[in-house]
Amino acid sequence: MFESLVYPKRAMPFDVNDYPEPTRTLLKEKMRTVEDIVRELPPSFKIFCTFAAGQPRGLMRQMGERHDWVDVTYAGALTFEPYKFMAHPKVQLWSPYYSPVDRVIAHIMGKTVALMPKNYGQLEGVGKQPGLLDYVGHAATPPDADGWLNLGVNCDLMQPFLDHFGRMRPNGARLIIEINSHMPWVCGDEASGGNRVHLSQVDFVYENHEPLPQVPPIKASQVEERIGQHVLPFIEDGDTLQLGIGGLPGYIATHLRDRRGLKVHTEMLNDAYVDLDEAGALDCTGKAWMDGRIVGTFAAGTNRLYDWLDRNPRVALMPIGLTNDPYSMARNRRLKSINSCLLVDLHGQICSDAVGFRQITGIGGQGEFVMGAQRSEGGRSILCLKSTRNIGGHRMSTICATLPPGTPVTVTRHYADVIVTEHGAAEVRDLEAIGRSRALIGIAHPDFRKALISKAQKVGLWERKPGFTTFKQRAIYNHAAQVGQLKNALKKNPGKKGRILLGELKKVVKQPDLFKRLVAFYRENAKRMD
Repeated sequence: MFESLVYPKRAMPFDVNDYPEPTRTLLKEKMRTVEDIVRELPPSFKIFCTFAAGQPRGLMRQMGERHDWVDVTYAGALTFEPYKFMAHPKVQLWSPYYSPVDRVIAHIMGKTVALMPKNYGQLEGVGKQPGLLDYVGHAATPPDADGWLNLGVNCDLMQPFLDHFGRMRPNGARLIIEINSHMPWVCGDEASGGNRVHLSQVDFVYENHEPLPQVPPIKASQVEERIGQHVLPFIEDGDTLQLGIGGLPGYIATHLRDRRGLKVHTEMLNDAYVDLDEAGALDCTGKAWMDGRIVGTFAAGTNRLYDWLDRNPRVALMPIGLTNDPYSMARNRRLKSINSCLLVDLHGQICSDAVGFRQITGIGGQGEFVMGAQRSEGGRSILCLKSTRNIGGHRMSTICATLPPGTPVTVTRHYADVIVTEHGAAEVRDLEAIGRSRALIGIAHPDFRKALISKAQKVGLWERKPGFTTFKQRAIYNHAAQVGQLKNALKKNPGKKGRILLGELKKVVKQPDLFKRLVAFYRENAKRMD
């Protein structure tokens, strides 16, 4: 598998002269300095750069040294560094997923970061639209002897984008690759591109050798630890895992080290999976799809993760269209998808990316994994949240009667499955409306339960009313057909309302034994119905 690699491991010194012909010639043909590449860019263009740790940092830094931009659109996400060019007034910013840098730009500096409200997997189709992009930038490994560059820690959108635009050369978006010897060579699936691109498909390459961004594990808070304790019983030996980002997934992974036979089909690989692998918890043999492989679409963590990924044949980074396809992931048995959310209302509608009109993160792949987990045989979707949060300086319950005005729904109520707070787990998937309202209030913070119950009572989501306890209810129900016919007649002839009602009254008066009939009607409808 690795016979054609020029270097046996990552972070070794890169030298064009180490390569055989014709790869050496091709490298020299494509090689530029990053200064020359940026100098030759037009003043107006649209560019997409990889997410997270696969960003071409040399290119993005150098763009900040040029100031004559006229109309530039930058599309990216999970930006780890505040690049200078993002502050330029003629640079527009698009993002499908806010990072802390995006939040500072949008909420503190007041510059628009236009959110693309799409599932992660949908972005592939968006980026391939003709004329939408002029350039695509990515950081990759040094090539192998045959001229193949490994895409490193980001296969997600880059494999389909580079394949698509590479085939369209010279009419498609132009491809700029940063060669970084610190990038791990991460295996892929040959049937879906192998997590690589050939030099012949690339327009420009430049060198920028520096350690990858470090994303150390976040220590879980005490509240997150209590949430994690309610999640752990849902995970058994042999399950397939998808873990989200943050302190909570790390805490859960730490407490799964004694499990055995765990499989992995996830979006993001991080240090938590290294912990599980070193503890002997992972054994991906016997998977119904991608047997024997630890499957993800991108990776971000520390050097410990990057060293584990480097030339590891058990790992496969695959295009987002495969990893985040609910039908693909559902082929794995007992997929347990564990992610975080922000708010849940009493219907079970889930918000995970914004509160009101204030964007916090993005949609990402949460909705896709929620669907995929529930299609998986024995799978569960588990969404976790703290029972309270501070909004505008006020503490509020995250289990709420209704979502705040303007708040978007990330996961609709008919896909709600398991909701977990530090006060317990509510399995709402198969509960009707009143049952799920009661279950959700049961895991709300105790300080807010009384108010939530009061609101639920007012809207009919707390008590099951027996009905038919009054004369009026029974009279209407027992004679619904006649009432319906009368309503239809009045609706069709609005100008004859008085005549129609008078005619109905005459019919009643003309009936024989009227008094006896009225007494019988009363007795029939006034009797108790237990």
